[in-house]
Amino acid sequence: MLLEGETILRVARANRGMLLMVELLPVPFAITGAVIIHELGFFAYAFLTALVMVLAVAARNFGRSRISAELRLRELTLINNVSQAMHSSLDLDALLQTIYQQVASLLGVTNFYVALGTEDEGIVSFPFAVKDGVRQQWATRRWANRLTDHVICEGRPLFIARDATSAIERLNLQVGDVEAERLLSIVASQAGAAIENARMYGEARYRATELAALAESTAAMSAARDPDRVLELVIESAARLFQNQKSAIYLLREDNHQIMDLARASNLREATLDMLATELQTANGRFSAISNGEPTLIADMQTADLSLVRTPVLPSEGVGALAELPLITQGDVIGVVALYFAEPHIFEPAEVELLKTFASQAALTIANSRIYAGIHRALTRYSKQLQSLNAINRELTSTLDLQRLFEVALDRAMDYATATAGSLSIYDPEQRKLTAAASRGYLPEVMRLPDARSVSHLIASRVQRTGRISLLADVRQDPDYIPSPNANLSLLCVPIRHETQTLGVITLEAAQPSMFDDDDVNFANQIAGQAAVAIENARLFQTVTESRDRLQAVLNSTREGVLVIDSAGRVALANPRIEEIRTYAKLSV
Repeated sequence: MLLEGETILRVARANRGMLLMVELLPVPFAITGAVIIHELGFFAYAFLTALVMVLAVAARNFGRSRISAELRLRELTLINNVSQAMHSSLDLDALLQTIYQQVASLLGVTNFYVALGTEDEGIVSFPFAVKDGVRQQWATRRWANRLTDHVICEGRPLFIARDATSAIERLNLQVGDVEAERLLSIVASQAGAAIENARMYGEARYRATELAALAESTAAMSAARDPDRVLELVIESAARLFQNQKSAIYLLREDNHQIMDLARASNLREATLDMLATELQTANGRFSAISNGEPTLIADMQTADLSLVRTPVLPSEGVGALAELPLITQGDVIGVVALYFAEPHIFEPAEVELLKTFASQAALTIANSRIYAGIHRALTRYSKQLQSLNAINRELTSTLDLQRLFEVALDRAMDYATATAGSLSIYDPEQRKLTAAASRGYLPEVMRLPDARSVSHLIASRVQRTGRISLLADVRQDPDYIPSPNANLSLLCVPIRHETQTLGVITLEAAQPSMFDDDDVNFANQIAGQAAVAIENARLFQTVTESRDRLQAVLNSTREGVLVIDSAGRVALANPRIEEIRTYAKLSV
């Protein structure tokens, strides 16, 4: 029974009646045999002994037949239960639980597992595993030269009665896989189709759940308009969909695709963030996903050859696996979303497709938020521009105070262009130099320099002389640059022109390089145009006033009464003689 794999205790319990008979029957037979051999002789005793032997063999065969029938009945019951489970449920876990319970009751096994996968897929998953009677959760692994993979690949049962280690070595397989005691081939054949159907149903249901979650996440991301909020939702949605522990979003700069910035990160350490901020400015900070436009998937960081891929390494983060997904919109890569897993992670084909879909949706949402933010900024700046021009127009029509007008124009220009310093200078043709009519943001020591000149004085003089706008990303590169305590780098200098004359200049400065753009140039040019109108109006008013004063002086020296009437019939000028004539007329009356 041991050689046949039978359990002695179970057989003894199943045949206890027969065993009892075997133990007790020899007693009366011994007495009977003694009487027979004494009374009837040896031949009668031999006949009786042969009869007992035949009966013993018959009893043994009857017992074995009964055990075989019971085993067959239990097998049929198992098949029936498995068949019922197949027809009543498409839940893979419930189906595997039923199979395990039936096999365990039939064979008394305490170790049991079901492995699924093919060599083409390259992975083996374990949806159900029991060790020492306790349910286990075994991680998906790659296809290997092991016993489980061998059975799947061969497609036929394998029975090892004893010395499993030697048998595995004879098959030239790796030792170390946890194997079942024995699986009935009939159960496997019955359960195979059911497991495949249940797995397909489970994958479809899981896929539907994932797509629903993806749709929900996409709707939330699309509803957001603020770029920062969109990036935050991308991070949250990725963690909910893929169960990654850490993540980051890297975006190429809109004005320079050679530079990448860390736009958002989740659960990364400060030291890692500082390292990434430095590394991203170099060629080492580039991604394979950027260059080839395909996801970079590393299932196990410990065994992967990182020299084959380009990705910033996170040595202190304990990353076990990573997925770097290119953010592509309208054929252009705008960045990368990186998902970091604490443990090695096998990326199954369905999950890879979901990762790509998620990245496409995230890229579209980020691009839309950027467009929306750009339009919003443009509208905001246009509104500020209109408000500033309206304020200057009000000052222009309500006052002839040039100093007040210059200060308002300079303040509006600096506020719109976010300048840290600026001046509005008027050209004095008699002294042949620019004189600051209004200034803001300069250090006191700069203002104490001759002519209150700033770092831009020579540049402003050049603009006044040539009448051409000067926009400098870094003023230190200009040949007319002179060092200054202000140390401003960005500069915008616009001439104040009326017809063919340059009446002065407006200068705007900022501490950071490349702070001004074409939009700032256009607005400053409009401000300069308003200032030119104000200066010309003031000059015309001054000319009219001087002419009026000269005419009044001439009239005052004239003895005849002179009265000047304008085109509307109003008295414009009258000399003192008119008042004398008027007084005399009253006295006469």
